This record gives sequence, C-alpha cells and structure tokens, in this order.
Amino acid sequence: MSSIIFIPIIHDDQLFGWLTFDQLGEEFDCTKDQLQLLEQVGKRLGLFLSRKGEKVENSSELHLTEREAMILGLLAEGYDNKKIGSLLFLSEHTVRDYVSSLMTKLKAKNRTQVVASAFRLGLLK
Repeated sequence: MSSIIFIPIIHDDQLFGWLTFDQLGEEFDCTKDQLQLLEQVGKRLGLFLSRKGEKVENSSELHLTEREAMILGLLAEGYDNKKIGSLLFLSEHTVRDYVSSLMTKLKAKNRTQVVASAFRLGLLK
C-alpha cells in the first residue's frame, strides 16, 4: 500500500478539501474496513461543511431562561456542576436542577445529549 492516503471531504459532488495521511515513505498497514471508515469520515465532514452556511432556526416552542442559557454555555465548555456553581455563585445542587431542566426541555438523557441537541437547534454556536 502507498505511504500517502488522500481522503476527499465531499458532499453531493462538492469537494470541500481532503484529509492527507502521510507515512513519510513507510507503507500503511490498513485494512479495507479501516479505509472505508476513513472514507465515511470524509463524507461526514463534507455533510457538516455543507450545512455550515445554513441558518438554523431556534425552535419556537423552546424557551430557555437567561440562567439556563448561561449554564448551557458552560456545559458546552465541559465544566462540571461544581465548577459551574462556583462561576455563577450557585450551589452545586441548584446547578444540578438547572441541568435537569435543560435535559427535560431538550429531551436529552444526559449532559452530552443536552449540548448536542442545543447545537442542532442553534442554541449554541
């Protein structure tokens, strides 16, 4: 196998770029499945980039309080409840309640799904 692999970043016949893996003269030892996985990565990146220019509208049914929006932003930054509480001068238990409220509003099962849903809905950028 070659020492360089090019993976196109593509969506609907539009080329956004490519990923280049260079072994600097050493042969790659990839299976067919691994190469297909890399191809899927290129297609998913292409799909993401094709949506980059689209305007995502907020759900009209979803209303976050100012405090929920602040906590959502800190969740997206990866802070835990204790750190969020210290930053916002709230108890860890109060933050837990806000996170629970966000989970309910965004129909999420965990903190990661809260952040993912918020990105999809355009609540986070």
